[in-house]
Amino acid sequence: MHGVRPDEHGRSPVGIDRGIPAVERHPGEPRILPVLRREAVERGRVGLKTEDHRVLHPAPIDLERAFQLYLAALLEGDRRAAVRVTEEAARSHPITSVYRQIVEAAQVEVGECWARNEISVAREHMATAISQYVLGTLYAHLPIPERTLGRAVITGVEGEKHQLGSHMVADLLEAEGWSVRFLGTQVPHRDIVEVAREHGAKAVGISATMLTSLDGVDGLIRDLRETLGPELRIVVGGRAFPAGSGLWRELGADATGRNLDEALEAFRTLLP
Repeated sequence: MHGVRPDEHGRSPVGIDRGIPAVERHPGEPRILPVLRREAVERGRVGLKTEDHRVLHPAPIDLERAFQLYLAALLEGDRRAAVRVTEEAARSHPITSVYRQIVEAAQVEVGECWARNEISVAREHMATAISQYVLGTLYAHLPIPERTLGRAVITGVEGEKHQLGSHMVADLLEAEGWSVRFLGTQVPHRDIVEVAREHGAKAVGISATMLTSLDGVDGLIRDLRETLGPELRIVVGGRAFPAGSGLWRELGADATGRNLDEALEAFRTLLP
């Protein structure tokens, strides 16, 4: 799925590699099969009573199909369908799998669609806003660990505009037993340092998706080291740190993770 575009008949290739067939569409219409959106809605109607008073429950949805439906809901701007798909998936799969294999995977696909100029900035922002809302609904399903592994602060730097990835990292760190303060993004560095100090943070995770944010990452790491000392562990992540690059070491971080699994593993390596 690299460099693909709608054909001369207006059929969209988006999702072909995921088993979603192309569909006739008019210019400007969403590029995902409307039937997927309808299925997403229908699958959410758990507890629907029939005329003979039976209660119908749909069969458990597999994660790949849930991914397809969730992506469809994102690109069509259907927040309700997105919530229903993830809630149904959470009934039959670990919540961490819903984060990784549905929400994160769909957002990666949305970003790639935007990079290939297949969707507009507005549609990409709409999809991200929906996923941000979905994370709020999923948070209540996260397990509550019996013990605390450590204290962490997760944040973006001043000028960074993306926070969905760091939001997921913060949530799943909590599920693993970390006491987390999630600050979002566009936070003044002095305030990040103060929160880390007040929280007694053992580690700080810094997210950067844009190359223009790297100077901010460098400055924040210096501020953290200067105030909280060399014993503070710092993990950086996001698309600004290419795979195989040693840039994170050059900036003075202790570990890096480009995606959700890598970021979580980086924090695990900090544990005694």
